[in-house]
Amino acid sequence: MFHEVGDVNRDGYVDAYDRGIMGAKFGKFFFDPLYDPNADVNSDGVIDVIDLSLANFHFGDLRENPVP
Repeated sequence: MFHEVGDVNRDGYVDAYDRGIMGAKFGKFFFDPLYDPNADVNSDGVIDVIDLSLANFHFGDLRENPVP
């Protein structure tokens, strides 16, 4: 659940790198080989504007990395 705030690469920050990953994967569905489940932050099977909106809302936030 950690990355649901937009931290796609799970480095502790919601930043431009996360949005870049999401932008590159934008429009991909779960059955597409290029689909990245980490970029689908609301887990609805498609990387879309809702995912980008979540990342934008939390842009610049510092997040504590979870214990694996």
